[in-house]
Amino acid sequence: MPSPEGGAISPLEWQLNAYFDGSSLVPVPDEVLATALFGLAFIDDDGNLQTFDNGSLTGSTGCHQYLAQVAVDRERMTVSDLTITLGACGSPAVDVENAMLEDLFNAASYTATPESLTIFGPEGGVLLAFVPGPTAAVPSPSAEATPTAKPTPTPTPAGRQARITDIRVRNGRYIVEYEVFGYRQELPGRHVHFFFDTVPQREAGVPGGGPWILYAGPSPFTQYSVSDRPASATQMCILVANPDHSINRGTGNCVDLPR
Repeated sequence: MPSPEGGAISPLEWQLNAYFDGSSLVPVPDEVLATALFGLAFIDDDGNLQTFDNGSLTGSTGCHQYLAQVAVDRERMTVSDLTITLGACGSPAVDVENAMLEDLFNAASYTATPESLTIFGPEGGVLLAFVPGPTAAVPSPSAEATPTAKPTPTPTPAGRQARITDIRVRNGRYIVEYEVFGYRQELPGRHVHFFFDTVPQREAGVPGGGPWILYAGPSPFTQYSVSDRPASATQMCILVANPDHSINRGTGNCVDLPR
C-alpha cells in the first residue's frame, strides 16, 4: 500500500451529508449527526484517500457507535466486520442508521478530497456523501471539563435486531441477558447467533467457519462457560440469523465480558 511522503498519518473524520435509501440519494436531517472516522488514513497528493492495508473505521450512525474494518486499494473500498453498540433510537435517526449500515457493506469505490468523501456502490451509484466532520480537529485541553449530558431515552430499534443487555458470571458460566426486536425467534426459523469478538462477523454464520452458538430463547443465554472464552476475547456478540443459519450483519451488538 502507498504511504505519505514526509507527512504525518492522522485519522480523518467525516460527517454524513446524504445517503442512498434504496431508491434515491436523500439529505441527512439536521438533527441527526452520523460520522465516519478512518484510522491510519491520509489523503495523498492526488486527492485519494489511502490507508495501510486494513484500517479501522469508527463513528456514529446517528443512533449508535460502530466499529468496522476498512480496506482501501487505490480507488477500491471494502468495509467488513461491523459491530454496533447497545441502545434504542427512533426516527429519523434509525432510518439513517439502517441505510448507512447497508450502504457501508455495499461500498465498492470512492473519491476523496480534503472537502468531500463520496462512496459508490458496485454499479457506480453514489451510496454515501460526506463532508469534513465537526470534530476533525483535536480540541485543546480545557481547565474545566464539561459534564456529558445523559442521552434521552428513545423507542426500540426498527427492523429485525438483537441486543445483549447484560453479561454476568454465575457458577463458571456466562449469564447473557438479551432482547430481540421485529421478529419472533424460533427453531427452525429466525434465531440468533452468539459468538466471541475473536470471530469476524463474516464468519459468524453460514458459510463462515465460526465458531458460534445458535439460539432461539429464552433469555438469558447460558451455553458459554468461562472456560470457553478465547484468550484474546474481550466481548461477546450477537447477530440475527436466518433459518439457513446465515447472518444479517449490523443487526446486533457486542458487550464487554466481565473480568
